[in-house]
Amino acid sequence: MAKAATSLRVCDHPGCEEEGVHRVRVAPEHWESYCWLCLSHARAHNRAWRFGRGLSAQQLEAILRADQVGRRPTWPRSPRPFNPTIDASGLGIDTGIEKKPRSDPREQAAWRQLGFEVAVTLSELTARYRALVKKYHPDANKGNRQGEKRFKRIIAAYRFLRARLAKQESHS
Repeated sequence: MAKAATSLRVCDHPGCEEEGVHRVRVAPEHWESYCWLCLSHARAHNRAWRFGRGLSAQQLEAILRADQVGRRPTWPRSPRPFNPTIDASGLGIDTGIEKKPRSDPREQAAWRQLGFEVAVTLSELTARYRALVKKYHPDANKGNRQGEKRFKRIIAAYRFLRARLAKQESHS
């Protein structure tokens, strides 16, 4: 069985025969030029590197600012305030959350019964339902009649809203 040939990269330092496993920049002014060095030569190279040497404060500032955006061009922000519900095309994004109360009075009453002012997602609805069921369950309230009535209203409101949300998702 033939042994697989291994390709070793030799250190780029003159006269060194070690394996070059560390990729380092050649010089600060040559951003795209790299060489491969062994560990000892890479350490020596890094110790000798003085990034800002020979650069003015303005040049150094320009380099640091360019690095913040990955050396890609940028444009000034739009003068209008940021609105997360509108995308860049201006067509809008469907967030799945309706901010206005619904026009159906039964639905509004169900949302209020669960403690919401506006419609929310199904996961938020379920989380609130579980917390309220724990709080108003007859076993937790030692047979309190008012708590039992509230418990039944919470269950009815949750079933009503869950059905509405499922119906809306099937139409989407």
